[in-house]
Amino acid sequence: MNRIVNCKAEVIYSCLIYTFTYFIIKKEKETENFEYFTFFCYNRHQLQIIKKASLKLWGCSMLRNVRLEDISDGKLYKENDMVRTDTCNCSGCKKVCCIGMGKTIILDPYDVCLLTCGLNTTFEELLNGALELNVVDGCILPNLKMREEDNACYFLRQDNLCNIHSIRPGICRMFPLGRYWEDETKFSYIFQTGECNKEELAKIKVKKWIGIDDISTYNECVVMWHSYMAAIRESMENLNDEQKKILNMYNLRTFYQTPYIGMENFRMEFSDRIIKAREMFGI
Repeated sequence: MNRIVNCKAEVIYSCLIYTFTYFIIKKEKETENFEYFTFFCYNRHQLQIIKKASLKLWGCSMLRNVRLEDISDGKLYKENDMVRTDTCNCSGCKKVCCIGMGKTIILDPYDVCLLTCGLNTTFEELLNGALELNVVDGCILPNLKMREEDNACYFLRQDNLCNIHSIRPGICRMFPLGRYWEDETKFSYIFQTGECNKEELAKIKVKKWIGIDDISTYNECVVMWHSYMAAIRESMENLNDEQKKILNMYNLRTFYQTPYIGMENFRMEFSDRIIKAREMFGI
């Protein structure tokens, strides 16, 4: 990771992102602390497992010490399994889940590409409204923004339905499922009990609930990103503040700000960027 020091010219881009990035890192550094956990979550819907017990917590880190049976039905599911998650379009539900989610709906590059292509917009334009940047376990990542006036998701309509349902982020697609990582390249789904407010959920096949046609390719992208981010977080333990800032700016520019040709070519483009980043940083 010492190679990061030599990458300044390649990763410094717009003054806006640079200034905002520095502000977040400086602000969160003042409240850093150390804790010990077995599991960590990007948000309450996506369970991630770690091998090391000691972690430095930054910003909106969502780490917690839990047992699988405490937050789920205790079962592990695959794409072809049936699971009781179907809300039947949330009809008859008395409480909306898309309110008060804070900064927990964190987006990966696939999510952002889906949004920019589906809405015919750019990452920068989304940051002016629907998205915001926050620090998650030392890494600066985008998340869906809650509206100030009602604390609801930016895309929640007045009828309490989603305005971007067909291009919604992966966390929203899974809910109330989450991912349980057996290692850095293999995951199963868990059903998180007590998360969905709808009564009498119906059974549905996991891959149909997630609603992505080529789920195998999608899963490959999920695994690539999870593995890459795990390597980044581990490497950050040995970096100084300036190197962390450079690395975060590189990731934002490379995986979020720089447009992809389209969803059809996303997997190939994304893989190429991952390979280049790993080679550059030696991870």
